[in-house]
Amino acid sequence: MAANAPRLILISARDLGRRAFPPTAFVVPGIVPVGLTILAGRPKVGKSWAALGMAVAVASGGTFLGRKASKGAALYLALEDNDARLQRRQALVLGDGEPPENLHFATTCPPLDGDRAGAVAAIRAWAADADRPLLVVIDVLQRIRPPADRSARLYADDYGVTLPLKRLADELGIAVVVITHTRKSSGEDGADPIDQVSGTLGLTGAADHIMVLDRGAHGYLLHCRGRDAEELDLALSFDPARGTWDALGDAADVGRSETRLLILNALRRAPGPLSPADVAAETGLAAGTVRVRLRAMLGNGDVIQTTRGTYGLPGGPILSDIPTAPRNKHNTRNNDQGDGDNSYGSDGGVMKAGGRHAPRAAHLNGTRVPDHDGIAVPRAPPS
Repeated sequence: MAANAPRLILISARDLGRRAFPPTAFVVPGIVPVGLTILAGRPKVGKSWAALGMAVAVASGGTFLGRKASKGAALYLALEDNDARLQRRQALVLGDGEPPENLHFATTCPPLDGDRAGAVAAIRAWAADADRPLLVVIDVLQRIRPPADRSARLYADDYGVTLPLKRLADELGIAVVVITHTRKSSGEDGADPIDQVSGTLGLTGAADHIMVLDRGAHGYLLHCRGRDAEELDLALSFDPARGTWDALGDAADVGRSETRLLILNALRRAPGPLSPADVAAETGLAAGTVRVRLRAMLGNGDVIQTTRGTYGLPGGPILSDIPTAPRNKHNTRNNDQGDGDNSYGSDGGVMKAGGRHAPRAAHLNGTRVPDHDGIAVPRAPPS
């Protein structure tokens, strides 16, 4: 071997196994880790409102999406805003609260220029003067991205853009959240939403954590994926009166609850029992989804089934001709008052089929039916 050959820094598997490492540090538990995070979403979906809420929570030691944030200095680079707009947005989010003293804004920033110049140097200088710096939000990446290197491959060029920010986050022990966009097809073609971040995979390759804010069939969703964090999909709602996002719960649970409500509303308004295909037509849900949910609802006692394979609500004049186990009177999830449950409406169940279905559920015509599962209807954030 040549004397001047480079040598690797090695560690044996045994020594590695003996080492003790601290757990992943989070600025917002389970959502925003220390390191580089990419927050992506369609234009006007509400990314900036989410980022501002995150920054306010960190600077004040408050909560973001129902989770207690670590308290420290936060820097929000609002590169698409001006001072007047920032003032209005801050006032809306804070309400009657006092602005946090250690939340700082800037509406201009030099472009990225490696690890020691430009945006990285400016952020490092802020951190040196700040009291316990914890969070930097860059809204949006495109405003500080240097011109593309036409001689480089697209992946390498995208990777090189975010890598200095990743190194800076590791150096300072802070969270750097970079906002960017998703492709037009995000969340609409069945693809993994993480793959819909605009650009090549190089843009997210250097990141420790990726979050995608998307609008799905049941409302707003926040998808979180990371190297050292558990996969997380949250259902969200936006309150335009406060400019804040709220977490409704796990997206799968909320989706099931929303699907259940759609099915119950369709059965409640029908003149008689419906087949799964009928329910799918009335609700706009996929037929396969309806069949799966109806089977689960049958097991919970939410619906009854006839030998003809149709479904209705229990307690009406037309009873199922299939023997079933008695409904659990103590199951508070499905029957808060035992035999007195009237959550299916005052009509007492379903009437005998008359050949034609009732009109679509009211919420499909623009009016929301009271939601027995407590799921709020998401409202679009202001642009």
